[in-house]
Amino acid sequence: MKKKLCSICVLLVSVFIFSCKSSAHFPIPGEKKVTQAALHAEYLSLADAYAELEKYDKAIQYYKLAMHDKNLYWNALYKLGRAYALSKNWGDAKDAYEKLLKRDPQNMSLKLSLAYIQAMSGDLEKAKSAYESLIREQQENETPLVNYIVILLAQEEIDAAAAQLTLLKERFPENASISEFEKRIDDAREKNAVESEEDEAPGSADSSDADATPAAAEL
Repeated sequence: MKKKLCSICVLLVSVFIFSCKSSAHFPIPGEKKVTQAALHAEYLSLADAYAELEKYDKAIQYYKLAMHDKNLYWNALYKLGRAYALSKNWGDAKDAYEKLLKRDPQNMSLKLSLAYIQAMSGDLEKAKSAYESLIREQQENETPLVNYIVILLAQEEIDAAAAQLTLLKERFPENASISEFEKRIDDAREKNAVESEEDEAPGSADSSDADATPAAAEL
């Protein structure tokens, strides 16, 4: 019996030693999880490297792979949204930042980024609403006010833009965009005045018909 037990012990030790040499037969507890975590971390590093090289299509692929690790998910999603924005994929960038902001609704940096993305994607009404809120919430930050004026000018809301420019001068008198905004507002008002005089002039209906084609060409 004793000899039999010794033989079993020798066999068990032999199996253990063999198993250590071949993890396929004797896997280490948690090894797969550790390996996957390392792999997803590598995906994130690769994505960062591609983003640094401005190869955003490749970066986006690897950020998506990194997101499969729940510990990296939000970090990878933020960087994914940024890669979308830098590659001017405004639709997907907006989706990513909306998801991030839903998780962290008080994050001012995310709010600013989303407002900018909304403006660049052509969703000017949402962008205006976002900037209006940011102007109230971040009175020490000139960026929301400057971008709000840009949108108002783009929509030819000249009086509203002039009112916001007055606010910009009060809060940030050294802002570099002030002179440009003043010129654009003056030019727009002068243009409107000229157009108003032409409309009131005799035969203005005929002249407006003649100008129809050039106006359409400008669009």
